[in-house]
Amino acid sequence: TTVVYWEKWTGDEGDAMKKIVEMFNASQDRIFVKYLSISGIDQKTILATAGGNPPDVAGLWQNQVCMFADMGALSD
Repeated sequence: TTVVYWEKWTGDEGDAMKKIVEMFNASQDRIFVKYLSISGIDQKTILATAGGNPPDVAGLWQNQVCMFADMGALSD
């Protein structure tokens, strides 16, 4: 199983999350996380969602969650 994960953090925080994802991937062989660190996550995620190709997981900022919910762009 591959999980696509986009994260808002860049720089040192993005590097730290990348290490966590790498440790997770190395710890087992059932799930592989493809990690992408990007700025402007809200714009990229909403465009990908509208285009029908969103990530499986997106690390949005807290204040963006309501906007995504109002647009019907979230799923369980």
